[in-house]
Amino acid sequence: MTTFGWPVAAIVLLGAVFLGAIWWLLFRWFAKVEQDGGFDSRVPQLSLPPFETLRWKKHGWWEGKAYSPAWAGFCSASGSYGGLLDTAPSDGSFIVCVTFREPRRDRTPSEAQKNAYQFQMDHGREVVSVILNALPKYYADLRQDWMLTADEMPDITDPEKFRSLIGLNSMTIHPFLKDGLAYVGLLFACEWDSEHKFGVMLHGSRIVGIGDHAAASEDQKPEEAQDA
Repeated sequence: MTTFGWPVAAIVLLGAVFLGAIWWLLFRWFAKVEQDGGFDSRVPQLSLPPFETLRWKKHGWWEGKAYSPAWAGFCSASGSYGGLLDTAPSDGSFIVCVTFREPRRDRTPSEAQKNAYQFQMDHGREVVSVILNALPKYYADLRQDWMLTADEMPDITDPEKFRSLIGLNSMTIHPFLKDGLAYVGLLFACEWDSEHKFGVMLHGSRIVGIGDHAAASEDQKPEEAQDA
């Protein structure tokens, strides 16, 4: 019967300890990232009206919490990337993100971005009305494109009924602008597409893009827009 000598056994033991330490450090690192929500603690928080306190995300944008009574009573949307739809009524809270073309050069929200956010806060009910009134046609076009029956996707023509089918997850204030006002992307969790969500690009209260999550993203910069 062959047995390991003490030197070999020691090497095996040290290797096991080393791998265990690496595993533990990785576990702690991933746990910390998950716990801090991906925020960079090295960057001081930003308090810049009209925004509430913003924290810097490691991916390169400011993020914080916001509230508008105009969005209260819709469904709740919890989580990131559009969130998960919850039939419990929302209290009007959502995530606000402020993005930049060159975050390494300048991380200060522009006047156009501050104006755009303030517009959303001041004209929330007008924005809600515009989006609700645009939803029946968008929804009907989806039903036709997907060739679904009423049993698979109910026929909804009353704009107000969409209050129970969507929930605002996030508002992104983009760096591109027009006439001193930045464009805003609204991302919703929705009943009809849990994976791709529902998105709207706005300039003030005017819809310039409507579709799934991509419609609200920076990749869909309108041709009419200018850079910051």
